[in-house]
Amino acid sequence: MRFYIKEWDEIILVSVLLLYIIGLVNIASASLVGSVFIKFSFSTYKKLIFQLGVGIVGFFMAALITKFDYEKLKNPKAIYSIISLNIFLLTVVLLIKYAKHMPVNRWLFGGSLQVSEFSKIINIVFLAYYISRKGEVSATKELLFASFLVAFQSFLIFLEPDRGSAIFLLFIAFIMLWIGNAPPRVLYPATFMFGVLGILFLLLKTGGNYVEGRFAAWLNPFAKANTKGYQIIQSLFAFAHGRFFGVGIGEGIQKEGYLPEIDTDYALALIGEEWGFLGVSFVVFLYAGLVYRIFKISDFAENSFGKLIAFGIGMYIATESIWNMMMAMNVIPSKGIALPFISYGSSNLLANLLAIGLVMSVYRKEKKPWKKLS
Repeated sequence: MRFYIKEWDEIILVSVLLLYIIGLVNIASASLVGSVFIKFSFSTYKKLIFQLGVGIVGFFMAALITKFDYEKLKNPKAIYSIISLNIFLLTVVLLIKYAKHMPVNRWLFGGSLQVSEFSKIINIVFLAYYISRKGEVSATKELLFASFLVAFQSFLIFLEPDRGSAIFLLFIAFIMLWIGNAPPRVLYPATFMFGVLGILFLLLKTGGNYVEGRFAAWLNPFAKANTKGYQIIQSLFAFAHGRFFGVGIGEGIQKEGYLPEIDTDYALALIGEEWGFLGVSFVVFLYAGLVYRIFKISDFAENSFGKLIAFGIGMYIATESIWNMMMAMNVIPSKGIALPFISYGSSNLLANLLAIGLVMSVYRKEKKPWKKLS
C-alpha cells in the first residue's frame, strides 16, 4: 500500500477513493431499509461487505498493475493471447445461455463475472497496440482486421443480449481510431461497419428487450407509468425530493421498494435524493477532475502506445459516467450502464480499478516529463 500511495498521481488517487467511498455509503444506505426497525443480519450487510471486499482486491490488483511495465503488452503474443481469451469467454457466456435456454445471460461463475465489462478495457489496449503501429509495413491491413475483431466481439455481447455495452464498445473503438489518426482506408470502412452494426443493434429485438418501448418511455414516461416509464419517473422524483441539500444520508424514500436498481444503474438518483444537488455536483466534480487528469497524462506521454491507452481509458470513464447520469435524469433513453466506482457490482468496479492501474503504469513511466508540465 505504501508503494501504491507513492506511485499514484495524487488527484487520481483522491478522486477514485472518494468516488468509491461515496459508492459504499450509497450501498449501505440502500441496504439498510427497514433493518434498523427489525434486526441486523449478515444479509443486511451482504452487498456492502461484498463491495468492500471487491474494492480491496481491486485496489491491490491496480497497485500491482502500476508496477507492471505496460510496454510489455506491445507484442503480438501478449495482445492476441488477451483478445483470444476475451473472445473465448464471451463465447462461453453465449454457450451457457443457449445450453440452459436462458433469455438473457451476461455472466460466468454464477453471476459473479460479467465479461463484457472487461472487454471494454481489453479492446482499448488491443486497438492502442495496432494504432500505435500505423507507420509499420502492413499495419493498415492489420488495423482493419483489428477493427473487425472489435466489431465481432461487440456482436457477441449484443447476443447476450447487452445492446448498451455492445454499442458502447463500438463507440469507444471509433473514438480511438479517430483520435489515433487511423488512415482513411481504415477509418472510413471501420466507421461504416461500426455505424451499421450500431443501428442494427438498436433495431433488432433480442431477449424481449424492446427498444421502441424504452424510447416511448423516454419521450413520455408518464404515458407508461406502470411499465417502462416507472423507473424513470421514480428516478426523477428522487432528484426532485432531494432538492438542493438533500434529505440526508439514510433518509431517502425511493430505496424503500419504489425504485429498483437504486444501488446499481440508478445510484445517482439515491445520491440526488439524499445528498441533493450539492452532492450530485460534487460527484460530477470528482469525475471531471479524474478524467481531466487521465487526459493530461495521455497528452504528455511520449510513447504513442501509452498515450492511446490513457486516452481510451479516460474516454471510457467519461462516457460511462456521463451516459449513466444522463440516463438517471432521463436526458437519454434508459439502458443499464453502471456509474464508475459508485454502482454496486464486482465486474464493473474491478474493470475500472484495473483500468486506473494501467493509466498509473503509463504515468509512472512518464513521471518526469509529466511532473514538469503539471
